[in-house]
Amino acid sequence: MAAVQIVSVIRLQAEIEHWDWIAEVDSIRESLMARTQFGPATDRTGTAAPVVAAFDTLRAIIAERAELSEERIDATRHGVAKDLALLETEARGLFDAAREREAMLEPLYEDLKASEDALQDLSGKWATQLSEAERGLLQRSRQIDMEQRRLNDLKTTLIASLLSVQSMQQQILAIDRLAETNAPPDLLASMIQALDAGKLPEPCSPGEIEGTERICTPNITRVANSLEDLLSSNPDDIPAAVRRLVWAMEGYLRALRTRETSIANELSQTLNEARAVQDNLTELRRIGNSITRVNRLILDLEVQIDAFIASGEDLEIADNRVNMLIAQLQFRIPGLLSIAPFLEDDTTGATSHTASIREDWTRLRNVTSERIEFQNLFQATMARLSADIAFHARETRQNTTVWVGIYTTTFIILALGLGALVFWVVWMARSRFLVPLSRVTQTILGLSEGNLGQPFLIEQRAFGFDKLGEAVELLRQDMLERQALAIENEEQQRIIARNLAELSRTSEEMEWLAMHDTLTGLGNRRQADADIAKTTKVSAEMASEFCVMQVDVDRFKDVNDALGHAAGDHVLSHVAGILKITCGSDATCYRIGGDEFLVIFQQDLSEAAAQEIASTLIARIEAPIEYEGRLIRVGASIGIAFGSEAEGDASVAVLNADLALYSAKRSDENRYCFFTSELANRSRERRDLSDRIRVAIDKRAFVPYYQPQFLAEGFNIRGVEVLCRWHDPAHGWVPPSSFLGTAEDLGLVGLIDEILFEKVVSDVETLHTHGLTVPRVSFNVTLDRLLKADLAARLAERLGEDVTIAHELLESMSLDNPSDSVAWAIDTLKESGIEIEIDDFGSYRASLAGLMAVNPCAMKIDRAIIQPITNSQRHLNLVKKIIDIGAALNIEVVAEGVETNNHTELLKSLGCDSLQGFALAKPMPFDDLIEFCRQRPECHRTTNAVA
Repeated sequence: MAAVQIVSVIRLQAEIEHWDWIAEVDSIRESLMARTQFGPATDRTGTAAPVVAAFDTLRAIIAERAELSEERIDATRHGVAKDLALLETEARGLFDAAREREAMLEPLYEDLKASEDALQDLSGKWATQLSEAERGLLQRSRQIDMEQRRLNDLKTTLIASLLSVQSMQQQILAIDRLAETNAPPDLLASMIQALDAGKLPEPCSPGEIEGTERICTPNITRVANSLEDLLSSNPDDIPAAVRRLVWAMEGYLRALRTRETSIANELSQTLNEARAVQDNLTELRRIGNSITRVNRLILDLEVQIDAFIASGEDLEIADNRVNMLIAQLQFRIPGLLSIAPFLEDDTTGATSHTASIREDWTRLRNVTSERIEFQNLFQATMARLSADIAFHARETRQNTTVWVGIYTTTFIILALGLGALVFWVVWMARSRFLVPLSRVTQTILGLSEGNLGQPFLIEQRAFGFDKLGEAVELLRQDMLERQALAIENEEQQRIIARNLAELSRTSEEMEWLAMHDTLTGLGNRRQADADIAKTTKVSAEMASEFCVMQVDVDRFKDVNDALGHAAGDHVLSHVAGILKITCGSDATCYRIGGDEFLVIFQQDLSEAAAQEIASTLIARIEAPIEYEGRLIRVGASIGIAFGSEAEGDASVAVLNADLALYSAKRSDENRYCFFTSELANRSRERRDLSDRIRVAIDKRAFVPYYQPQFLAEGFNIRGVEVLCRWHDPAHGWVPPSSFLGTAEDLGLVGLIDEILFEKVVSDVETLHTHGLTVPRVSFNVTLDRLLKADLAARLAERLGEDVTIAHELLESMSLDNPSDSVAWAIDTLKESGIEIEIDDFGSYRASLAGLMAVNPCAMKIDRAIIQPITNSQRHLNLVKKIIDIGAALNIEVVAEGVETNNHTELLKSLGCDSLQGFALAKPMPFDDLIEFCRQRPECHRTTNAVA
């Protein structure tokens, strides 16, 4: 029994020693876990030295235990040490691999930042160039504004002088008429003395500089001297002095009117230059908006990458966001440079920076992915190590309990055998051995159950239990520390979880605000761009159909202008609600502009269903909207396109829907239109035609054709009408109806007119060199050309007095109550000797008020009314009424579209003044006009021209 006791004591000491070793190994493992928490990619504050030292310590302890177990021929303990050594080696390798990947992140991040900085510097340079260009234009705009004010003030002073001189001219003319009738001298003298010389502007002194309140050109000195001579003349000399004063005033008035015309021309030129400067400013601001969008994308990209590096958020989410921003940069930068070629960089440089960013990000993402993988493997290995340590700790506690029981049992048996003889030994054993042993056993059992509250103390010497008690107490203290550390770790984990939840909520809110319109709650253009890319991807993968609608609110600007932006916001919110309710849950709605909305239907939508939805949207949006006691009425125009028509590319489908919307708005308000290949073809043809028109203007390819007009009596030449013709190298002769509308939309009709005017002047001068002429040259003019009378005035001066210039105004212009600018332009043309004619009379809204307001010299009856008169009594009666109106208003009547001899005879019998049409002569080029004029005696000049 004593031997059993000795063996049990030895085994107890071995188990406690093994327990202490396991506790030390677990403590080192805890230290490793605390020191190897991998932070974000940019966290470089830690060092690997303490971790390597801890790994070395752990390896040394495990190796020492393995050697001791081998010496003692303890296969179980040797196997435990060997297993832990393998796990330690595996964990060390994974830690080193993770740290190696972590060390690779810093240079990759620096490369990425360098590419971002290069692209940002390039964008900043663009913004600087744009700002300098805009400052130059603003400075020029201020100079033009000052010039306009100066000219307006000068014009006001000139008009005041003109009125004063005209008032005095009336008095002088009255005196002149009395002098011619031999009125009494005293009456003439009294009227002369009543003249107020103060009404005349004071003459300028020699060298005086003219100001806005003082006119020096023309000089009034001659008028003032003539008036002074009249006031001091004898009665016999009064008629001659009055006549000299009349002539002086007439000359001064003509000079004043010439000066007024010159000032008006200067004002017109400054107005044109101001409009050009404003157009350039508008274009620069559009380019500025594009640069701002590129800057915002660069900043968003930098923020996304920095946020990922700093927080180590989900790699897949960060990758999707960064790639989406890079794709938008690759799309927007070439577009910006295409509309702003003056920016000091080419597409290759910006594209290279963007490609470098994508390449650097890909490398950073791959290294980060590997680092995360090794971290996860390291954590899993450390978890296995912790599990093995916990398992062996429990096994050691159980073995200790068993050997304590064996020792106690053998000791009790031995004690009972000795009986009373060993009472003293029993007493000693109880006080020095059993009680301490019981306390040790209870303490060990309590520790195994987690009872760590009571410290273990042995009050007196107890047969070698002192060291055992100290070991148990150290074990209890170590377990208390581990328990406190676990509680602290749990609290930190709860704090981290709360912070992560708050960070996630804030990130979601910021992401929502970045991708949605705060007024309507709908997705904004950025969300639409992202969803368009997703729709394209889904369509390519699933071969599914989708539908896109572009919705534009009609008359929205009128609401903003009349009721303010608050009313406009109310209308937009109302329309957004209608879109969400009408389009349903299968559709996604966006507000992509001021009054522009986009709807994407992901399900397979039929054309009939799309038509029904569009009709319902228009009807609901058109319904009155109540706002602060008022009813607001707006409308909607809708363009519809399907994904199959765009080969599954949603961005192309959006452009197609935009084309359909443009077609719907051109047709009428409150309309919807489906995209068709015909619309795409018309758009391409329009772009092609626009480019060819600009090339033709640069090459001055537009030429005049001349259609003669004849007097109905005698069929002498009345004049020629100038018609525009264009021979395109690729398409041959292009009719005016095919290109003039496009040219007018582009604002290029004025340039075409200038080309025609110059060529007409050259042709008429060439006619003169051949001893030929035409009595009249007529031009069709638009409202814009009408307001620019300077070109026509120069034309009249160059053609001379023997050729009459006429401008034909389309009756579609608003002539019933012409504006001040239109009336002023017409009066200016008349004063320059240019006659006004009304073209296509009767084709629009024939108006006597318009005729009387303009007072033209001629009106041309539209060919659509002339051609049916041989077969239609109704048209014949209408033509007769128009001819009677012309006779009553003393306006010459010209008939267009005279195609047959019957037309000629019938119109002549009705009293029509002049005729024009194929029955008499077709439009002809200038070479044919020369031959035509040679055959007409009335076209031969009476002057000594070169034959």
